[in-house]
Parts: sequence; structure tokens; C-alpha cells
Amino acid sequence: MSGKILIIDDVATNRIVLKVKLTASQYDIIPCLNCNEARRAIRSSRPDLVVIDLATQGEGGISFLQDIKQMPEISDIPVIGLIDEDQPERKLAALRSGADEVLVKPTDDILLLARIRSLLRARDASSELRLRDDTKRALGFAEPAASFLRRAKVALVAEIPAIAQMWQDAIRRDCHDVDAVIVQPDKVFMVPDVDLFLIDATQDDERKILALIADLHSRPETRLASILLVIQSDSADLAAMALDLGASDLLMDGFSSAELVLRIEAQAKRKARQDQFRAGLRNGLRAAVTDPLTGLHNRRYALPHLAGLDERARATGRDYAVMILDIDHFKTINDHHGHGAGDKVLVEIARRLQENTRSVDLLARIGGEEFMIAIPGTTEAQARQTAERLRELIEGTPIDIEGQERVTVTTSIGVALQGAATCATVSVEAIVERADAALYQSKECGRNMVTMSEVAA
Repeated sequence: MSGKILIIDDVATNRIVLKVKLTASQYDIIPCLNCNEARRAIRSSRPDLVVIDLATQGEGGISFLQDIKQMPEISDIPVIGLIDEDQPERKLAALRSGADEVLVKPTDDILLLARIRSLLRARDASSELRLRDDTKRALGFAEPAASFLRRAKVALVAEIPAIAQMWQDAIRRDCHDVDAVIVQPDKVFMVPDVDLFLIDATQDDERKILALIADLHSRPETRLASILLVIQSDSADLAAMALDLGASDLLMDGFSSAELVLRIEAQAKRKARQDQFRAGLRNGLRAAVTDPLTGLHNRRYALPHLAGLDERARATGRDYAVMILDIDHFKTINDHHGHGAGDKVLVEIARRLQENTRSVDLLARIGGEEFMIAIPGTTEAQARQTAERLRELIEGTPIDIEGQERVTVTTSIGVALQGAATCATVSVEAIVERADAALYQSKECGRNMVTMSEVAA
């Protein structure tokens, strides 16, 4: 089965008919007579989506919606409400209470199934982002929640300017956290940082609308934006195709300004939550590969990067060098001046190295007082010259550690060159070991010196 759907309807015939339709589409159905029965079923079975007949459930149906959306453990379950055609106020009440969609009975089977697929996809995407965010927090990369969310930007796209103007007036009057801009259809991709596209599909050719949706989702600058499509009420096929192509929500022509505002606000909030999750993930990944003291990359980043550099060297036939730099007598600095002074030394050396290496060079802190520098496209003579220059740079200017007190810090460096001719037979781990062995030799020979490793045979 592709998902569990809970149905709430006190009319047995309705439940049976809907169950047959959804079962034919490979959904597992949980039928419920009323909201109380549904509450028990949700706790025991945890459905993926709920379909509730709001026309027969009275005020209990609205209370049920509110209960779901107020409980964090089940608030992400999408809900589709069904109403009679003459219940516009009930539709608005359901949307305000958290319904993800409200359809008029009798529902079009094609539209209902497309809406279910769309909502389940959106829920899966949000759940994946939330899971990754939870994992990031479990690994210790949690950050305080942002206290300010920027205003959502909505692009209003319509062939008839008066329609876009009407939408903009309603949004400016009733949406206080949304900036609405009118965009000509041929200028859609020229507006930066759009969170939501509101597109009028009642005037254009269906193929043109579907192509636009596909194009919006294919471009990096718009692929994460939500799409709210306005269609004619008898365009079930277009609605289904649009949803399957990635439209986020639908508005049937004849909608009220209140419904427009509710759907825009819902999409804007969903987009803001997803943006927060993505930002958190990016920050978490950055934290995972960054040394928090110096801001340099750490070993977790350095080794895979070095492997990539090695692959490029094999492809281009160019040599590269790896140097391991170690601070001499670093324990003495900590013992005599305190660990705070040691941290200052590490930060200052990291700064000097960063300012005196190229953007194409890899610079990482790989241990307590050890740094790695990988230099692509270099010769043995150039690598030695670079290592000597960095060693002299660090030794030449004492480091201020406690007010007026300054200490002279020296470093020992081991350098290994990876020749293009040996790239195919020598591993990345081997060149790091050679650089480390050369560093050990510098230490053994008196420190504050550069030692070149022998080129691998």
C-alpha cells in the first residue's frame, strides 16, 4: 500500500464508495463513523492523510481539525474536508482551522486523487527535512530558532492586468506579512527571491500553464517556490496534471478574497518553515566540517576534499603537494600561559595561513595544533618555497597572547609531493602519511624547519 487514509463519514454508503475508490489506487483505508472514533484510530494507526465529511459532522468536524493542528505529534497529517456546494462559510472555517484542502461534493475522482498525491508528497518532503533537522540536533549542531522571519514575496501572474491588480489589493488589505508584486507572464523569471507564484490559469492554454509549472520547478532560482494556481471549476484534468507537476495549491474561479488570503498565508508559512529547516541543515553541515575555534575546515572535510584533488590531478596530469604544519612546543604555551593563550595562538596562526594561501588551496585544522595545506598544480621547488615562506611568516612576528606579553611561535612542516605519474598507484592516505613522516623528521632534527618527503616511487 502507498499510504494509510482515514475516512470520517457517518453515512455508511459514502464510506464504502470512497473506500472502494481509494483502495483501487493502492491506499490502505481506515473508515470511521465520527470524530471520536477517528481520534482513537489516529492514536493507534497514525494515518498518512485524513478525509473528513464536514457536511455531516457539524461543529465537531471543525473542532476535530483544530485538535489535529494543535497537537505537535500529529499536526503534520494533511486533512481534506468535504462540504456541500452551498457551504462557503464552512469552507472558510475549515481552512482557518487547518484543513489543507476543502472540496465540494460530489468530488471529482481525478481531482481528489491528485490532491491526495500532492498533499502526501508535500508531507513526505517536510517530514524528510524535519528528520534531517532532528538528526542535526542530535549530533549537537542545533541553533536557536530565528526570532524574525522575512516577509513572504508573492508574484501575481495574470494575462489580464485588472485580475492581478484585484489580487494585489486584497493581499495588501488583509495579508500583513506578504509583499505582493504584479509580474507580467513573460517576466516571471526576472523577479528575484519569490516565495509563491499566484498564477491565473483561467485564460491561458493548458499546455502553456503546464509548461510554466514545469519550468518553474526546473530552474534553481524558482524550484523551491510554491505555486498557487487559479483554475476554472470544471477543469479537473488540468488541476490534476498541475498538481502532479508540482503545483502546491489550487483556487477555483469564483473564490472569495478571504479564501485567497487564507491559502496564500498557508503556503507562505509552509515555505518559511521549509526554508528554516534548509537553513538549519546548511548550518549543521557547515558546523560538521568546520573547526569552531579557527573557522577553518576540519579533518572530516579535508580528507574527502583531498581525494577530489587527487582525482583531478590524475585527470589533468598535474602534481600537487600536501604539507602538515605543527606548532612547536605548543604544550609549553598552554602550560605557561594557559589554554586561553593557546587558543589565541591557534586563531592567529590560522589567520596568517588563511591570508597567505590561495583560494584554490585546501587549508584545514586536522588536530590539536596541526594544520594541513594542500596545494594543487605545484612543483617540488614551489612547494618547498611556499612551506618556507609560511614558516618564516609565523616565526617572524611574535603573537600577542596576554595584553602586552608576546611570544615567538615556530612551526615544523613536512611536505609530500604527489607526482602525476604515481597518482594512479599511490593512495591519498599514503601521501598524507608521507607528509606526516616528513613532519616527524623536522621535529627530530630540531624543529622550526621544513622537510620534504621523498617522491613516491
